[in-house]
Amino acid sequence: MSYFGLRGKSLSILLSIVAATAFALQGYDQAVMNSLLTLDTFSHQFPQMKNSDIEGTTVAIYEVGCAIGALSCAFVGDIFGRRRTIFIAGCIVIVGVVIQSSSFSLGQLIASRIITGLGVGALTATVPMWVSECSSAKERGRRVLLQGFFAIGGIVVASWMEFGLYFVKNNQVNFRFPIAFQGLFAIIITSLVMFLPESPRWLIKQERFEDAKKVMAALEGLPDDSEVINEELSLIRDAYVEEQHQAGSVFTMGPERQFHRAVLAVGLAVLAQMSGINIVTFYSTTIFEKQLNYSPTEARIFSACIQVWQFIAAGFALVLIDKFGRRKLLMAGALGMCVAQTSLAGLMSDLGNKSAAEAAIFFYFVAMFFFPVGLFLLPFMYAAEISPLNIRAQVTAISACANWLFNFLVAEVSPRAMENIGYRYYMVYACITLFTFTVLFFFYPETKGRTLEEIDDIFIQSKSIWDPVKIEKNLPKNAVALAERIRHVHDDEKHNVAHSENVILHRPIQSLLFVPYSRRRRSKAVYLAVLACTITPWMWNAVVESRLSAMADPPSSDLGGGLFFDSSSAAYIYWLMAEIWGSQGRWRRRVHDGDPVVAGGVRREESVGRSTIAYGVVPLIPFTLLTVFGGWNKGARGRVWAVERDGQPPG
Repeated sequence: MSYFGLRGKSLSILLSIVAATAFALQGYDQAVMNSLLTLDTFSHQFPQMKNSDIEGTTVAIYEVGCAIGALSCAFVGDIFGRRRTIFIAGCIVIVGVVIQSSSFSLGQLIASRIITGLGVGALTATVPMWVSECSSAKERGRRVLLQGFFAIGGIVVASWMEFGLYFVKNNQVNFRFPIAFQGLFAIIITSLVMFLPESPRWLIKQERFEDAKKVMAALEGLPDDSEVINEELSLIRDAYVEEQHQAGSVFTMGPERQFHRAVLAVGLAVLAQMSGINIVTFYSTTIFEKQLNYSPTEARIFSACIQVWQFIAAGFALVLIDKFGRRKLLMAGALGMCVAQTSLAGLMSDLGNKSAAEAAIFFYFVAMFFFPVGLFLLPFMYAAEISPLNIRAQVTAISACANWLFNFLVAEVSPRAMENIGYRYYMVYACITLFTFTVLFFFYPETKGRTLEEIDDIFIQSKSIWDPVKIEKNLPKNAVALAERIRHVHDDEKHNVAHSENVILHRPIQSLLFVPYSRRRRSKAVYLAVLACTITPWMWNAVVESRLSAMADPPSSDLGGGLFFDSSSAAYIYWLMAEIWGSQGRWRRRVHDGDPVVAGGVRREESVGRSTIAYGVVPLIPFTLLTVFGGWNKGARGRVWAVERDGQPPG
């Protein structure tokens, strides 16, 4: 099965870009009203917006629509599937944008913002889950954060577009075109999403196992009958079957601690929004112009530059997510926002101080660095990661709903709060973000490098809210080994490098497999080994007979222990015989978890005696004599090293 003729990495990239476009729409929608509020044409068309309460409601009502749209996915997300839910949400956005861009009354504007919010909310509840379920543990974090990168890109586009249209005077195109432009994102999403893979985990939940298998194979770029795909499918299916025997309610604790995980997901969404970032996102232009006394042009330039800076910070998050993980970035984001909000509270206490106003601009930039690095999109991803499959749609929907409700709360109260309590409003968020840091430290486990099924195990083993962090630190990461297996099998099957003549050694000396290639070739130590073996073949015979006399379970290290050579020298000698004298270095070997693996699964026996004669030259004469007369060819006209055939020891 292929999509647009794509498989493997290229298909995953296309899926990630389409998903990220949904968040570009979300970011654009959040920022589009920021500069429109101060336009004369906008104020003339909607004069009621001069009232701060009406202004706050009109701006924030979009979040109410988003909350309702996100919550609806708890009921329809598992019915329609991930793709169809995204498609329907995109269509709703298009309808809302058409009505909003043609609004001539405040009521029409408010209603259209609610409709647009319904679609955007459903997208934010479904898209991170879709990407998480279609991604490997290794790539999941970077692919989901790509959505945050695009979301901030949407904010940047909105900010600079509005700055450019600000100079279009006395023409309503300066606010109608930015509103209409968001429809482009929705058109891209609806045009492509139905031609991309459905979530394999949703397919498993619907018991469509063959379809899930084909999707997983397409995403990994492997054949449908690949052993790795079958094994991964079996693990996911077994985990889901086990979940089916548990209570399936968000509000039931159960062995899998569903309620505990739901609280973590929803709590993180709430705490992220209560960092106070929406003061900057929604009202930065208004604050710069009316409180910090910058000119309208300067205020818009500062606001747009802040969004560009946020875009750059999101790029840092893409690089850091798989290096430092979710937990550390979340804590860094909370602590950085605490510092920024505390500093803004102090600097905004004296609005007549020009130096303080200039310094305040700096800390707006600080806030716009730490929020995208840690708190912008990670809550959406984290909710999808820690939720069990049987209630994942419900948990992510409730989490997204909570995100939008508290987004609405901040947007609604901010104009009135800044009028009444001024700089003290920033102290509220400074205290909340400090509390957020503490909660993250004690209660939120790391999910980096974990399969979604491994994350289930972390909570199954937990007995209290304090356990997940400790258990995660001690639980081995099987996802890393799985990723390596997939990579190796992918290389073998995709590039067809299996050779039926490959020879593999069945650990006669395990340490030999780790001798650096450069030391085995063209190095002084190897040539010394050649000389030693040529001059004193009886030493070689003694070494080999002492370590390889038994066909089964020979010693795994210390080849030359107790003899004339130390283990390092003996290793070079062994590789000399195997690589240079044996088959001219054409043998391929791989090691996985201490066991040899042959490309294509072909294993065969090889006669050392025949190889040495075939490639023999003058320096090999002593070894050839040793082969004939020294007891090397015992029984089979060329003693066979302990090599397995088809998984069985040689007879």
